[in-house]
Amino acid sequence: MRDRRERTKRARSKLQKARQQWDKAAVHSWPPPESAECVSMVFYAYENAIVAVAELLGVKWKKSHHAKAEIASRLYVDKRLTRDVSDLLLQLNELRKDISYH
Repeated sequence: MRDRRERTKRARSKLQKARQQWDKAAVHSWPPPESAECVSMVFYAYENAIVAVAELLGVKWKKSHHAKAEIASRLYVDKRLTRDVSDLLLQLNELRKDISYH
């Protein structure tokens, strides 16, 4: 039972972080838009939401962006998510890098 409580606590923390990042993305979308910040915050919000689900279910995850996309796909295949967001994560990561580094 303790392990489940700890996983739930970590999952809630990640979900709270995802919500904060989503809210920041919304602010950065207002005129004048801060495109790089908006895309980055949306990307990190999605990543942290995936990590929250993984934490809650006790699924091991790694800190790399590609590994988190793989976790998203696995959670979908295992019917833990209703939508496969792995491609979206990879697209947002590429967009984030394109906007930020160019």
